[in-house]
Parts: sequence; structure tokens; C-alpha cells
Amino acid sequence: MKKLLFLLFLPVFGFGQTKITINPNNSAIDYLNTQVDNLSTTKANIASPTFTGTPAAQTAAASTATTQLATTAFAWNEARQRDMPRTFYDSILGSHLKAQNIDGWGMTSAVNGSSLVNQRMFFSVVGLPRSDTITGGKWKQIIAGDYTSSNYNGIAVYSLSGGTATLVASSTNDGNIWKASANTVGSKAFSSSVVLSRGVYVVAILWCRSAIVTVPQLAYLGTSSAVSSITDYTNSYITSGYIDAQTSFPSSFNMSSAIFVANEFWLGLYK
Repeated sequence: MKKLLFLLFLPVFGFGQTKITINPNNSAIDYLNTQVDNLSTTKANIASPTFTGTPAAQTAAASTATTQLATTAFAWNEARQRDMPRTFYDSILGSHLKAQNIDGWGMTSAVNGSSLVNQRMFFSVVGLPRSDTITGGKWKQIIAGDYTSSNYNGIAVYSLSGGTATLVASSTNDGNIWKASANTVGSKAFSSSVVLSRGVYVVAILWCRSAIVTVPQLAYLGTSSAVSSITDYTNSYITSGYIDAQTSFPSSFNMSSAIFVANEFWLGLYK
């Protein structure tokens, strides 16, 4: 009986140990041996273990800097305490903004208005801090336009690579898009949502009209933002600019063909 009790406690001290057979005809011993075998095949090795399913662990205290394992909750909390993008704080305040100009100080710093120009495609480079589904584009309307539209009016997003901007998504033609109420944040959905990887993108806007009463004005980054063409970027990259004589969004364009503009419109992408 003492040996049997010893065997009953054997799995507590470790799996995979040598099994002791007291009586080959003892069904209790056979059962215990089977259980030890089953546990041995499902255990995780001490060295380089591989877990399956969704393993959980205790979340370390904030700012822990040891060899303790970090849970996803710890990593997320730590990231929130570090250099978070402005859009993170915008989201806390209820905005759906996911990307905005890499220049300047964000949406609230764009206060002055600059006029759109007929058939001039303006653009600004924005930063998307993490991959996300993007629904459309945003801007700040300072003066509502009063005009008769023609050709195409809308907003678009372009990817960037090797100095070339390639159209990813755009809104459907909307002749009233630049007639949004003055001093509001305007928005327009793309014809379909698009999943974008983290990185930099070009947000472009286009106004086309045949007759005009009031030119629409959108907010641009103020002089305190120090928007400048003096950079060490490669591939002729500029963070804001325009291309004239456009009646629709081109499928692609080269940054080298664009003209830099200091009054950089505040533009964004939202989910």
C-alpha cells in the first residue's frame, strides 16, 4: 500500500519519470501508467517550449524591465505611454481620424484658409501609424464654395514608392463636396473602403468648376508649422504640392513633376 501511494504522488514531482510496477495485474497501476504517458506527450518542454491555443499569463506592472514574459496587454499599455501618434489622442476625443499630415501639429493647428484653384490637384503627404481599414478622406472647410461644378470633384489617396504616387482609392464624383458648411471638418467616403499598411501616403483633392460665385477655402497648416521644401528626402519627395490642368485624378504621377506649395492643406484619412 505504501508503494502504491508513492506511485500516486509520482506525477506531482515530474512527468516522464521511470514508472514503478508493483503488480502487473493491478489495474490501478496500469491506469496510472497510462495517465503518466498521456501527460508526458502533452507537456511543454522546459527548453524552447511551444504552446498551442491561447496561453495566458499575469500582466507585469507598468515600466517593468526584466526578463519576465510580457503579455500583449503589457505591450499595448507600454506603447500607449510612449511616442503615440497625434491620431491616437484624436481618437480618445472621439475622432475617427487615422492619418494626417506628417508636417505641422495636427488638425487643431490648421486655422487659416487658402483657396482651391480650378483643375489644380493639391496634395499633402500623411502618415498612417498602423495598418487599418480606411473609409475616406477629411479636410477642414473654412469658406463654403458657391460654384457650378464640372468634370470631377473629389478626394483620393495614393501610395508612394520610388518617387511615384499611385492611385489606391478615390471618392465618386461629387459636385457639392467643396460646399460643406464653413468652419467644419468635411469628409467624403471613397467609392469603397481600402486596407492600408502603415506608412506614408498622399491625400489629394481636386476642384473643377464652370462658373464661380465664391471660391471654396480649406484650412492649411499655419506658419508655425514651418512647412518647407528644404529636406533631405530622396526621389524628389515633397510633403505638399500641386499639379495643374487635371480634370480627374491621374492613375499615377511622379513627385518630380509636382510643384511645392508652402500653404499645405490639412488633409486626413478616416475609418
